[in-house]
Amino acid sequence: MAKPLTLIFARMKSFLDDLARDYAGKRVMVIGHRATQYAIQHLLEGTPYETLLTTHFKWQPGWVYEV
Repeated sequence: MAKPLTLIFARMKSFLDDLARDYAGKRVMVIGHRATQYAIQHLLEGTPYETLLTTHFKWQPGWVYEV
């Protein structure tokens, strides 16, 4: 059963808060699935989750975000 997006986003918010606190100024690699990338894009860039779910997903070798 898939987890609701709100739960995924809440968990990712907690994870990003931990990263900002514990790894400030450092590079980290996050490996996940599409929901992970959607949560990061929503939380760090403000992309509405409705947009993420209705826009064609374009794969690329990686994404770079700053917390």
